[in-house]
Amino acid sequence: MQTFPKASAPTSKLLRNLDTSAAHPPASVLLPDPVDTDCEIRDYQVLGSYNLLDSQAPTIAIPGQPRIWQEPSLPLQISPDCGCTFIDQNAWRCQESPLEPLFRSISVTQQLIGNTSFSLSEQQIDVVTDRNNLRKLNAMVRSLRSNETLTPSKRREFRIDAQLAPNRRTLLLTRYSDQLRQMISPGDAGYGTNFEHATTSKYTPILTSNHGQSGGKKFTPTSYHRVAKYRLADLNLLVRYEVDAVQHAPSFDDLPTFEQLSLKQKTVETQKHSTLDHIVSGTLVPQDRVMELKTGKLKWVQIFPQLYFSQTSMLKVGVHQNGIFSKVEDHPIDENYNGRAVESRQNLLDDLRFLVPLLKQMKQVCQQQKRLGKPLAFFWSGAGPLQLYEIKHVKQAHILPEDVLESL
Repeated sequence: MQTFPKASAPTSKLLRNLDTSAAHPPASVLLPDPVDTDCEIRDYQVLGSYNLLDSQAPTIAIPGQPRIWQEPSLPLQISPDCGCTFIDQNAWRCQESPLEPLFRSISVTQQLIGNTSFSLSEQQIDVVTDRNNLRKLNAMVRSLRSNETLTPSKRREFRIDAQLAPNRRTLLLTRYSDQLRQMISPGDAGYGTNFEHATTSKYTPILTSNHGQSGGKKFTPTSYHRVAKYRLADLNLLVRYEVDAVQHAPSFDDLPTFEQLSLKQKTVETQKHSTLDHIVSGTLVPQDRVMELKTGKLKWVQIFPQLYFSQTSMLKVGVHQNGIFSKVEDHPIDENYNGRAVESRQNLLDDLRFLVPLLKQMKQVCQQQKRLGKPLAFFWSGAGPLQLYEIKHVKQAHILPEDVLESL
């Protein structure tokens, strides 16, 4: 096992509400030795999908409706992104438990497609996480493997909150950010959001009834997310990720729509011991129609892990100069990779040989903590080991409802 020089004491905002009073954190995870086994993603299966809805109470639509790609007429002039944008919309709209929509979408979607015997516990899940966490951990692996002398860095640092399920097998990793939304000034962040809005269909509002009474509501979707299960070496992962758009296909017309675009009013459904509501509406879209949208110059070292961890097979890139888009490039991520993608893919597969044992060590140090299920947090300063801390105030931790935890 490789060792590293001790990083200097961090003073990051990400340490907020963590117990840093002890001389040393309860546990540290070093970069492990690589495994020799195949670490490609296997047995990929989409289990659920949903929209977050613009609502005062946390509400989602299951299985939801994605934005659909609409080929633009070129050249196309687009204004720079500006205004308020989300960093983590799940945490913003579902503040008590950002992971709960993931589990609700699975249970409802499986019922809708007729899989009434589905049991999450039978899936033997080892890690539940957002794709974003995997990208951060993989970037950490890449940095530690670089043989460069690292010092704590605000650019590289991250925090991931953690909880061990009652089954003592499943590690739940919750994305953490000290800022859930941010204000963007023109020119600060490029054209990505406005390009997406200009080249995809708008979300269709969902009408709901008030249990037969007057005063129904109209909900507007604000984002679309999917949940997939797959195997990474001998780990079973449950991964949530956001989708920019999907490619329309005639086969969509044959899919069960669950009254997605119908004017018939739907009912907001609630569950005991949960603040999260849901509406049955939308379509479970085939995975091969999912796409990622980018603008400007591609950074394959960042983009390829994003595509790989969600098994997104289509990438469309808007090429522009000062917001005037002259063409849209298609980059199908299949056996016909271009040179940069081939290199990035091989580098990622090399990194995964370290990431798999890293995830196992993260689970192990959580299992070694005395109080089962207590909220914990992993913090990396940008140098040295990944450090585990206790979250001081349980009310400020992301705790899943007990019935959800027991379902694992």
